[in-house]
Amino acid sequence: MRSDGKGKRVAKVKVHTGTVTYTSGKEEPVAWLNLTIPVQPQVHDLVDGLGSRYYRYREIPDAERPGDRPHELPEYLTPRQILDIYRSELKHWGTANLATWGEWPSLSFDEQESARKWLAELVVSAFPEMGRYVR
Repeated sequence: MRSDGKGKRVAKVKVHTGTVTYTSGKEEPVAWLNLTIPVQPQVHDLVDGLGSRYYRYREIPDAERPGDRPHELPEYLTPRQILDIYRSELKHWGTANLATWGEWPSLSFDEQESARKWLAELVVSAFPEMGRYVR
């Protein structure tokens, strides 16, 4: 903390600098801030984080029927794993795009509902207290 000269204490914010390398190989200087923003995810938010991780770019095998539980979907995730996945997906996609995972690979409404049910089961098994709030 430092003073602004008028007796008010002001937090000093550290600006980080470095470079970013794009997939094209181009490198560019960047500056950023590290922020801590509290979030209060509900069951559907955690489901969207998991859906984004496990469904967004999923290629559906020919042998799999629509509505089948994907074999790559884990049977159980710890609370820490769920929160790490949610944090990572939220950081990458943002709140506006996190819930769009069902649009790719063009899941039908029934397939999305099945997926949401399986993902909600993962969340509730890790956080049993949230079970009565599943919608």
